[in-house]
Amino acid sequence: MTCRPVVDTFGFPFVLKPTISFPPDASVRLQAAEVINEAEAITVIQTYLSAGAGVLAQQMASGRREGVTLFIADGDVRAACAHVAHRTSPALGGASVLRESLPITEEIYGPAVSLVNAIGLEGVCEVEFRRDAGNRPLLMEVNARLAGTIENAVRSGVDFPLMIWQWATGLPVERHRGYKTGVRTPVGCTATCAGCGTTSGEPDVPTACPAPGRFRSSPPNSSAPVTSIVSTGMISARPWPSCAPPRGPSESRGPPSPPPRTTREHHVSTDEVLIIGAGPYGLSISAHLRGLGVSHRIVGRPMDTWRAHMPVGMNLKSEPYASDIAAPQAGYDVGAYCRRHGLDYAERLGPLSLERFLDYADWYTGQLVPDVTDITVTDVSPADGGFRVTFADAEPVTVRQVVVATGVLPFARIPDELSGLSSDLVSHSADHRHLDRFSGRRVAVIGAGQSALETAALLHEAGAEPQLIVRGPAINFVDPNPERLSRIGQIRRPATKLCEGWHCAVWNSPAAFRLLPQSMRITKARTVLGPAGSWWLKNRVEGVVDVLAGHQVRGAEPTGSGVRLRLEGPRQAAVDVDHVIAGTGFRVDVNRLTFLSDRLRAGIATLSNYPVVSRARQSSVPGLYFAGAPTCVSLGPSERFIGGTHNTARTLARSLASRADGNGHQPVDVPDRVPQLSAESHEPA
Repeated sequence: MTCRPVVDTFGFPFVLKPTISFPPDASVRLQAAEVINEAEAITVIQTYLSAGAGVLAQQMASGRREGVTLFIADGDVRAACAHVAHRTSPALGGASVLRESLPITEEIYGPAVSLVNAIGLEGVCEVEFRRDAGNRPLLMEVNARLAGTIENAVRSGVDFPLMIWQWATGLPVERHRGYKTGVRTPVGCTATCAGCGTTSGEPDVPTACPAPGRFRSSPPNSSAPVTSIVSTGMISARPWPSCAPPRGPSESRGPPSPPPRTTREHHVSTDEVLIIGAGPYGLSISAHLRGLGVSHRIVGRPMDTWRAHMPVGMNLKSEPYASDIAAPQAGYDVGAYCRRHGLDYAERLGPLSLERFLDYADWYTGQLVPDVTDITVTDVSPADGGFRVTFADAEPVTVRQVVVATGVLPFARIPDELSGLSSDLVSHSADHRHLDRFSGRRVAVIGAGQSALETAALLHEAGAEPQLIVRGPAINFVDPNPERLSRIGQIRRPATKLCEGWHCAVWNSPAAFRLLPQSMRITKARTVLGPAGSWWLKNRVEGVVDVLAGHQVRGAEPTGSGVRLRLEGPRQAAVDVDHVIAGTGFRVDVNRLTFLSDRLRAGIATLSNYPVVSRARQSSVPGLYFAGAPTCVSLGPSERFIGGTHNTARTLARSLASRADGNGHQPVDVPDRVPQLSAESHEPA
């Protein structure tokens, strides 16, 4: 037995499915299986065949699972209802924990109708798709039966069981025109046929209802019974704009009149929680909220800061074991990703490349947070019942709780001495994805931290002539961690997601950090682990890049096509370069979050311009939470790093869930003005 043709087509991993879930020779239901090597594949195939089932192979696409249920009579679509399956278990097939009704989009409606008509199906059928890494819907399967989505459709307002009974008994079946979106139903509900009172049972098991009985007969132009699953592999679904129904913010309507095709989603429904930002913190919080069953939306472009604002060739400063995004259950760390995909992985000393980290983050997102909506928030204002959120490219919504997880990009800092230069002469290190554009040019890099040092190294390796200008007397590099830690070593040098050593246990503990004097917290929140470069940068900078240590920029002026920097220091009074890159980091200031309305920002208590937050990351405005770097003065320097998601996500998600179950529906009362706290002031518990 061999599966080489499938391997040659899809590669590993791929998905195997039985052609029937409950074959006569099986004592239990046969499930879909993801296989990662040929031995696993052969074992699964033999299991299916020995139970009397056929075998289907599909390309693995681990993104969002969507579907549309159709009712077709005499070749005419009488009703349609779209849905998304949340938290499918197993991840690539089988039952789901929750289903939610969605507006119908042209991406799935047109291909679904064309496919069903080509097969010649009549009655109710469900066409399911999976999104790939590029968010394209790929055909997964056609369920020509009463599927598990029927209950969600009925609760959304489309009574498919009644329509089946009308159709089977010869009564007229009216065209259904609309349904509610955003309706969620847990798995385990059953659909009751309004015509005869019977309920649908296990898949592939006939019921006593005459309507499903007629539906299960062979359809026109088909030699196979409709209870068999039609699968053509994971083929790309092409849009049929002329078949797409219109959609609105609160309902989805059946067949004619397509909306204009866009690349971004136009519908966001009202929810308990809105997460603004889809970086490590936003994704992790969303994954934990899903685990708690809290209704929420997450908006933003997934991992955009990392994908568009960090240079090609960059490595992460954190150890590989400390570079994973917190998940509500085990098995979603970088090591698990690498093992699953057959990639080399070193837990310590790495370093982990940016490209490998982004691949891991895409996998994490596809597995745990598949429904991020790529839209831009323009305003958040207090409103009755919570907050009114306005978008640049979607209808406004009201939500009860908001999490600000926008990362550090809004806080990029360029020194005042450079602020008078135009953008073609000065930029921030976060402005560059490709540094090879500076090949052959003289570039001054300001700063002594990781971003400045690595930018200088990458510039040199790209053919540029970088010059590092450092205010301190020398560049600092951290020593490498031990390659291995014995049990005694783990006691002497406890490893945390932030760093290693007993001092790290304090810096990585929000509870311990909150006990420190405020003046100390303000300093340590910014300076722990920096400014310094990773050990693996040392031989790429020292003796390779020209370094002006002990020099400070006092001014800058354009000169021809370049810049003259005026310096104060022992070696030079000025340098002439073609461009200046400020590797000067980020300075948090809540007033730079301009999408928060003036009234909302005025009501946020701050300490040194950082929002003051509780242990649960809630600000002085009830229902308004912050995650990541803005919270580090309250909770410690770990909040500046990916490892901080392990301190944040579970605690914050539980607080959101608690307010949702309890007093989360109260109007937001925002004071007219909350002053900054002094060093003697006290923060909320």
